[in-house]
Amino acid sequence: ELREIDRYAHERGMTLIPCIQALAHLWPIKRWPPYKEHFDTADILLVGDERMYTLIEHMFESIASCFTCRTIHIGMDEAHMLGRGRYYDLHGDCDRTKLMLRHLRRVCSIGEKFGFHFQIWSDMFFRIASGGEYYAENLRFEDEIRDMIPENVELVYWDYYSKEKKHYDCMIEAHHQLNDNLCFAGGLWSWTGFAPHNAYSIDATKAALMSCRENGVQDVFLTLWGDDGAECSRFALLPSLFCAAELAHGNDDIACIAQRFTARFGISFHDFMLLDLPGTPNTDGGQHCN
Repeated sequence: ELREIDRYAHERGMTLIPCIQALAHLWPIKRWPPYKEHFDTADILLVGDERMYTLIEHMFESIASCFTCRTIHIGMDEAHMLGRGRYYDLHGDCDRTKLMLRHLRRVCSIGEKFGFHFQIWSDMFFRIASGGEYYAENLRFEDEIRDMIPENVELVYWDYYSKEKKHYDCMIEAHHQLNDNLCFAGGLWSWTGFAPHNAYSIDATKAALMSCRENGVQDVFLTLWGDDGAECSRFALLPSLFCAAELAHGNDDIACIAQRFTARFGISFHDFMLLDLPGTPNTDGGQHCN
């Protein structure tokens, strides 16, 4: 099925980039008992365990057989308890940033055998340095940390939570301390129930894309996560997707965007935005993306 999807996309000039996890968020595979021995804590792999790296090699092998793209996103986010479970029992306390970087370098060395280049979420560098906070301003990173990040790794700064351009400016500046090879991942809110949050998504995306443009961030993608039961239809975020495309091309005139939306899809932009209401109080008089 993945090969068929990849072939379908390729025929239409699209590139599918596989996105996996190579550190945390892997608790579902523990439903099969043989995998349990590969874990440090509930959903975090046991770094340094050779059998676990065999598992990761099999993951790369499978992905390489299904996708023509040789850029792969390997996750590495939200591993809050890294090194504090079975790893601690086996090896004692450690520098968790260096532990993660050793794991990253090992994973990349495995993936390179299949011709891959890599993207990773950036939050763990910030969380460890700040004591748990990702969006911490004025952080400073040691040159040693920067030098340990492999050259073929692109950091992905993910942020869905602010409508203030200044916030994104500060975070992009902080990321450039670590790596000039930077991608931004915004969020179109599809993950908090049955209703979308288009108005908020548009405002946050507008601020983020303005910052990316001014700070020279060329690679951008937008996430529509399916947390919990994935109840919200992806199609309900069509206004956000359309606005993001227009904003990326320099059009921030909401009246013009609304007209183009109606012409393209045959339904009023503002009527479509009413899908927000079951999950978002209409406290702004119906005005969106101001």
